[in-house]
Amino acid sequence: MPIENEKMAMRNNGQINQRTYLTIMVLGMIALGLPLLRFPTREYILSVLTFVFIYKALGQSWNILGGFAKQFSLGHAAFFGLGAFLTAFGCQLGAPALLSLVIAGILVALVSYPLGRICFAAKGPYFTIITLALAEIFRIIFLWRPELSGSEGLTLPVNFFSKNINMYYLALTMAAGFILIVIMFLLPNGLLSLVYKTGTQMGPLAVRISRKEKTAGSSSRVV
Repeated sequence: MPIENEKMAMRNNGQINQRTYLTIMVLGMIALGLPLLRFPTREYILSVLTFVFIYKALGQSWNILGGFAKQFSLGHAAFFGLGAFLTAFGCQLGAPALLSLVIAGILVALVSYPLGRICFAAKGPYFTIITLALAEIFRIIFLWRPELSGSEGLTLPVNFFSKNINMYYLALTMAAGFILIVIMFLLPNGLLSLVYKTGTQMGPLAVRISRKEKTAGSSSRVV
């Protein structure tokens, strides 16, 4: 009986995964074709969905850290905002929009790596407190320094980001990329699980992160 129940559970999980992947594929095809349609509220719908995809990508990035690795971080907004500022600054200097975006991502990664090492060295709720402090430090610096445009922000020249449809597909690509990362590296039935058996309900990368950063994981209990 236990063996039969286990086989039935595995079969049900496989069916659920197939339905989930099929649903994602159908929604993805709809999202790709939506901008090609012509209807009265098209620009408004595209604008709303663009923000939905941006927040989806941001939420999925937090899920990788807070959900799979059990690290309760409050500092995501700092690095998200820093990337946006550096992208806008690059555009102001005359660099192509997409090139500015790539360079900004690399620079933010270089900044976040040593800061992340410091955060992960903390234990318990101190991890969460440090990430919150980082977000506040970045906010104060950018809000009160006039050379960083303060609360007024930056004015961009007309470029790739000026068209709603370009922003829509860019945000959609980012959201899809984060979803693929989770499916391939973090889910128990992901592609890496075919060659790396974890014996748990987490994917291989999630298991490695969880084990390595176990001491900081207790901060996920902080509310």
